[in-house]
Amino acid sequence: MGIRRLLVVIGVLLATTILAAATPVDAGVSVSLQPADSTVGLGAIFKIFVHVDTTGSEFNGYLGVIRWDPEIIDFVSVQPESLFGHYDNFWWAPEVFPDHVLISHVILEGNATETGPGDLSSITFTASALGVSPVAFDSIEFYLFGNYVLPVEWRDAIVRVADPTSGAPEEETGRLGQIRVVPNPAGRQGRLLVSAPPGEAARVRLFDVSGRLVWERSIAAGSALALDLGSTAGLRGMGSGVFFAQLVSGGRSRAVRFLRIDP
Repeated sequence: MGIRRLLVVIGVLLATTILAAATPVDAGVSVSLQPADSTVGLGAIFKIFVHVDTTGSEFNGYLGVIRWDPEIIDFVSVQPESLFGHYDNFWWAPEVFPDHVLISHVILEGNATETGPGDLSSITFTASALGVSPVAFDSIEFYLFGNYVLPVEWRDAIVRVADPTSGAPEEETGRLGQIRVVPNPAGRQGRLLVSAPPGEAARVRLFDVSGRLVWERSIAAGSALALDLGSTAGLRGMGSGVFFAQLVSGGRSRAVRFLRIDP
């Protein structure tokens, strides 16, 4: 980790094209992970945003390490957001590990700089187990043309994964309905099997690994759906990859992760 991080820092400084020493800029940045305290249902797909909170110092790059508890939430993807994402020319180099991600992000368009407020990037997760997970900065540094922007203040976040059935197994109550992919990995014969809970309509959604919605359908209360993953319109032409299927009903959700193999 130390060697990788050092190499990325070197890349950040060179990418700014300014050969100045990394001396501090006498101003500050306040950054937080948002929402700061959230509760999600078991199986939910959700995002945590890296957010610059207020107007402050100018900067054109940052390097951050963000951690979470992999026993409670699973990483899906990381992507740039509005504050830097509207530039056509930038350095974007995330490195993903089992329990953390390192993000290196620099604007490369001449003398372009940014300040807050706004979202720098976001991390998409799925809630895989009941419990509480911190989503926390291990470190974060801001740069202005090769110089550190100081001081940097940051605030972490907490994600609470709750069971809407108060711990009652879904096999006993059926209150969450059922959703599964067979087989998994799924080839041309793969099928998504879904049943809505009694008395409640539901929506079925498919997401790609970036968290983008690619297909959805409503199903009536108590009804079932068997979806052919080899011919579903939203997946045609997308090739092999990791996808998520989500069942949403009555403010509750469940999701399953599956690998689609397109031979």
